[in-house]
Amino acid sequence: MRYYKLGETPAYYITAWYNLLSGKWEFGKVHAAETTVELTTNGRHMNYEMKLSGFDLDTSTNKVYGVVLTTADGSEYGLHHVTNIWRGTELGFNTDEPYLASIIGKTVTQITYYTADGVYVLPVSVAL
Repeated sequence: MRYYKLGETPAYYITAWYNLLSGKWEFGKVHAAETTVELTTNGRHMNYEMKLSGFDLDTSTNKVYGVVLTTADGSEYGLHHVTNIWRGTELGFNTDEPYLASIIGKTVTQITYYTADGVYVLPVSVAL
């Protein structure tokens, strides 16, 4: 494992430490800039479209492999690259997509990005 000092504090990070007593890694809370989500229903491309702001993701240098929406009841819904994710911070889905149909009426509490540079966990509150 390697450690190196960063030149600046990243916009999103989580503190981790190794607990010698328990012999396990422990993690603190996510530190992040506030992320807001603009929700559009019956959008131009999909039934539900979300545009994130406050989350700077340079998709020209950091490839997005997938996004997971987590709802208040703990359910998780995966979004696919190209099909549901555009320009990194624009997300959308149709209500007729079988794996996403049950998300309607729930509140999204977390958006997790899986990218080439790592995993980004964004706490949000979006009622669908």
